[in-house]
Amino acid sequence: MLDIKKCFSVLVLGTMILMTSCMDVSSNDTDADPVDLGPLLAKQELFEKKLNQIVKKIDDLQVSVKKINTAPPAKADNKKNERPKRKPADPNYAHNIPQGNSYFKGNPNAKVTITEFFDFQWPYCAKSVSLIEEILAKYPNDVKVVFKNFPLGSHKQARKAGKYALAAGRQDKFKQMYMALFDEKDTWRGLRSNEDLPLQLAGELGMDVGRLKEDMNDPSLDAQIDEEYNQLRALGNSYETDQYAGVRLAVPKFFVNGREPTGRTLAAFSQIIDEELKK
Repeated sequence: MLDIKKCFSVLVLGTMILMTSCMDVSSNDTDADPVDLGPLLAKQELFEKKLNQIVKKIDDLQVSVKKINTAPPAKADNKKNERPKRKPADPNYAHNIPQGNSYFKGNPNAKVTITEFFDFQWPYCAKSVSLIEEILAKYPNDVKVVFKNFPLGSHKQARKAGKYALAAGRQDKFKQMYMALFDEKDTWRGLRSNEDLPLQLAGELGMDVGRLKEDMNDPSLDAQIDEEYNQLRALGNSYETDQYAGVRLAVPKFFVNGREPTGRTLAAFSQIIDEELKK
């Protein structure tokens, strides 16, 4: 970095040497007229005075810059940046969620119905498959799980995958297609680049692929997905109190006899299921 003070010092030194040289030449030239150095010395004094003022300003500026560079970073106002804590869902509020034509797994006459809204392209929905299996294993006769599509707008293949699953249901293969799309091999990731991946899975499941393709053209499949999607959307506009929040539109979203669990764990679900079984 250029040192301004050194540059000025060199300039002054050069000026003084030049002036001294002039003086020496004048004194050695015996034939020349005597030179009046008074005005020149006066100018030199004025120049040095101005230079000292500039150097002082540079010193002050460097001190200010040093203070800025060494000052500790300003503390962020965390209170301003803090997001308000979201109120929990009311675990006792029961929503009315009709099963409609949605597919289910478990005892059709079970006392407790778990409704799941899901997206085939969302990893957290894939992770919930094992939870559902745990619940059904613990309550084989008392619980059934109803599956409803809620394709997120950013997941371009989620709706089509949902249609394939519904179409597979016409060959009694909905549950198998659901599990295949959410299997441990992360098949759901492949939907990002291969919208026809369910056709491959259908072949592996022993389905009539030609019939599956024909059923995919049935507009009633889209109508069913829209109906299921709008059910959760409607719940998002439902209750909210000072203590509890309304339904948050996110997937996977679960309801146990209309009640929203406080967490996605077997213990959280079991608490509500046991309460409902005692009624």
